[in-house]
Amino acid sequence: MGKIAFEEAFSAGEGIPDYVNPENFLDAGSTEPDYVSPDISQRLADLGAGRLAEMDAAGIDYLLLSLTAPGIQAITDPKRAVTLARLANDKACAAVAAHPTRFGGMAALPMQDPAAAVTELERCVNELGFPAVMLNGFTNIGDVETGWYYDHERYLPFWKRVEELGVPVYIHPRDPCRVPRPPTRSTRNCLGPYGPSRSKAPPTRYA
Repeated sequence: MGKIAFEEAFSAGEGIPDYVNPENFLDAGSTEPDYVSPDISQRLADLGAGRLAEMDAAGIDYLLLSLTAPGIQAITDPKRAVTLARLANDKACAAVAAHPTRFGGMAALPMQDPAAAVTELERCVNELGFPAVMLNGFTNIGDVETGWYYDHERYLPFWKRVEELGVPVYIHPRDPCRVPRPPTRSTRNCLGPYGPSRSKAPPTRYA
């Protein structure tokens, strides 16, 4: 087998926030990065012949699809996050089903609702056959100024289920919150309410 690639981004559309469609960002100050090529939106949405041709040209035999950042984590409405996570995972699953020897999937999860995240995790692993999870660095809940990191105690049941299922979790970096506000509030809300839960969490494979 040739090269295996992971964190191979794709776009699911439906207004899910991503770096190549700045109008989808929830914070109005976002702009398109300088490194974005004119055809990147089309390439990210391509889960067929175009992507396969690029893989062949690069000597890549197999890759793991992951929803492009910041993805589900930037959706402030928990109910909408649940709906769109399922949609994105179904889109990745359809691509895997069409090309099972070339594609695998990394689950996108609605961490705005920890119980729903567990449900979608179980579906992705047990029904869709995804071998891994990708989370972006923190999750917005309620508004773009409120970010939660994953070592908070609210996520302990999630990590327990991750360990039981035996899947690795890749935590992808996110840009910091961009909305101007006083430094003390910025630190509290963007870094999230860190707690001692890391010592309580079960052993888990991280990347």
